Amino acid sequence: MMKVNGEERSLADLKSPDIGSLLELYGIKPAGVAIEINGQVIPRQKWTDVKLNGEDRIELIRFVGGG
Repeated sequence: MMKVNGEERSLADLKSPDIGSLLELYGIKPAGVAIEINGQVIPRQKWTDVKLNGEDRIELIRFVGGG
């Protein structure tokens, strides 16, 4: 089981084992989010190259504006 923001999730929950499917599962638009996998921030241009596995620890970090 992978962990997403501390919550255990199965790869079976995703349409495919990639970042796009993960964001879709959580209803998150790619703009305004940073992704960390196993302690490493993944640059946006590398997102399509990353394949998730069941041992990953993933943090989805949303940017929130305010003032």
